[in-house]
Amino acid sequence: MADAAADQEAGVLDVDNYTKDGTVDWKGNAVLRSKTGRWKACSFILGYELIERMMFNGIAANLIIYLTTKLNQGTLTASNNVTNWTGTVWIMPILGAYVADAHLGRYRTFFISSLVCFMAMSLLTLTVSIPSLKPPPCSTAISKENCKQASKLQHKLPSGSPFIKMANVIVAATWNWRLPLPNDPNQLYELDLQHYSKNGTFKIDSTPSLRFLNKAALRGVSSDPWRICTVTEVEETKQMVRMIPIMVCTFLPSTMVAQSHTLFIKQGTTLDRSIGSHFKVPPASLYAFVTISMLLTILIYDSVNLNLGLNLDLRLSLGLG
Repeated sequence: MADAAADQEAGVLDVDNYTKDGTVDWKGNAVLRSKTGRWKACSFILGYELIERMMFNGIAANLIIYLTTKLNQGTLTASNNVTNWTGTVWIMPILGAYVADAHLGRYRTFFISSLVCFMAMSLLTLTVSIPSLKPPPCSTAISKENCKQASKLQHKLPSGSPFIKMANVIVAATWNWRLPLPNDPNQLYELDLQHYSKNGTFKIDSTPSLRFLNKAALRGVSSDPWRICTVTEVEETKQMVRMIPIMVCTFLPSTMVAQSHTLFIKQGTTLDRSIGSHFKVPPASLYAFVTISMLLTILIYDSVNLNLGLNLDLRLSLGLG
């Protein structure tokens, strides 16, 4: 009896040493807490982000110059290409998140994306290094203007597409829009807590905002997944819907920021950037003034907020305004 109790206790302790939030290794096996995440993952993320940020900002700051001087594109065409590239860079994580959550998982998606990024950087380096890949220079018989005109990381198994879950909630709420909501949110449909613990996910309680979507969780309507959803799925959809106004508010600031990588740098080529007789400041480095001004603004912003005690919503409103 004592040996059996000891073995049982050892088994419980051994299970407690493993992660319980659904994280696994790249083969899909459970992992020990002491061998995953923490500073090992942080060092990987910090190193990757340092290299990735240097790469992205280096390209973003110099791309307008490269397109206009090496590929012989006009300023308008080059600016449009730069903004299209920047927009693609920022929109692709949405596709990557879908692929990671629904199909490949985080680790494989992250690895494949990094490999594609490395290949793209290598091709870009080759185009500016190998003479045969460089575009021909403008002929001296053609004017310059005409020439331009001619030119915390842990791996989890895929858990399904979040877009499908959001669509389920919206369809179910629309289908049940005539049915009344119960006064007690506990009467809405929800799975047991053990279900979420087993799958390494978290249960979210019902909130009073966007109550129309709560109709997607009405009990006894149907067993069809397009007619009934859990409270957690409804709340996850609410979180995404609440982000839409914030996203819309960033459209105009993002449009203005895009000019710093195109028009601002292009204007820098017309300035006298000489320091002494042997050094000339690269026009792409003028983007550093944007970063410096942001740092100074943050200092002023934090000092004013400390004195006035503004809440987060008011600070966001003032900043976007």
